Parts: sequence; C-alpha cells; structure tokens
Amino acid sequence: MSNNAPDDIPFPTEEAWFTHSDGAKIYTKTWKTTGPPKARIVYLHGFSDHCNTCNPFFPILASRGVEVFGLDQRGT
Repeated sequence: MSNNAPDDIPFPTEEAWFTHSDGAKIYTKTWKTTGPPKARIVYLHGFSDHCNTCNPFFPILASRGVEVFGLDQRGT
C-alpha cells in the first residue's frame, strides 16, 4: 500500500469562514472523501501553526475514507 494518495482520485476540499460571537473570523477547511466517510477527524494545530500544516497527509486520510476538518485557532 502506497503512503501517498492516489493521483487519479480527486479529494475535494471545502474552505469556509466561521464568525465568532465577537466578530472574529476563523478559517476552516475540510478534506472530503469521495464517498460516505468511514470516520471523521477534527484537527487542532499547535502554537504558531495553521490547519494546512498537515495538508500532504490529509488527502491520504481522505483516500482511505477519513474526512478531516481543521480550523485555524485564534492567535494572541
């Protein structure tokens, strides 16, 4: 089994903005599966990071039926 997502299978992403109650906008991204997901993961990044850090890995998960939702946490 390859460690890479197959090149011939599309893995759509959905990008959006969530507006917090104080008006702050928070970026979100979901790596979608091509069929019904077997599982879903919520990815929370660490300090000085963003949700696209693991982008090369998330299409691999999507190719195996795992949908990933990530969001950029607020900084200080």
